[in-house]
Amino acid sequence: MSSLTSPSMMIASGKVSSATDHAVKNTEDITLHLKFCRECIENVKLGDGQVIYVLQTSAVDSVVVNKILVDPFEVDITIDTSALIVTVQIYIDLPIVGPLLLAQAMGALKFNSDIEINFNGTPGDLASGVAGVKMDATNNVVLSWDFASFGVETKGSYIIVHI
Repeated sequence: MSSLTSPSMMIASGKVSSATDHAVKNTEDITLHLKFCRECIENVKLGDGQVIYVLQTSAVDSVVVNKILVDPFEVDITIDTSALIVTVQIYIDLPIVGPLLLAQAMGALKFNSDIEINFNGTPGDLASGVAGVKMDATNNVVLSWDFASFGVETKGSYIIVHI
């Protein structure tokens, strides 16, 4: 009789993990997380039919945190609305492995000045693309993207917050 070993136990510690290692497994936690998803995550249908998922926190000390899922990419954006500073991190959610940080940037929000993040040099051509954050003429902070991964390209833009 053979025994089964979980994938996380077959991989050397500190080398690679799988997404299921971080899965919510406790029954009470599952219910709590499902409730959170229903109440706090907004699905937004863009004009081209694309659907993105957005989690935005309330401003605390003039800081707004956003998580925007443009499958398979997640863009995490933190905006200090009083200092007009933004930080951006772009992850790709790899099948089985889970999220992997591709690129990050920080900069000042100024009218018509992009903070651009380019991740075209990923190992093995895993993903390519560019994302930008800028403040437009009406003081909207806008995320724009042009990503490709696993043979699928996605382009779009989304107003994150009005300052």
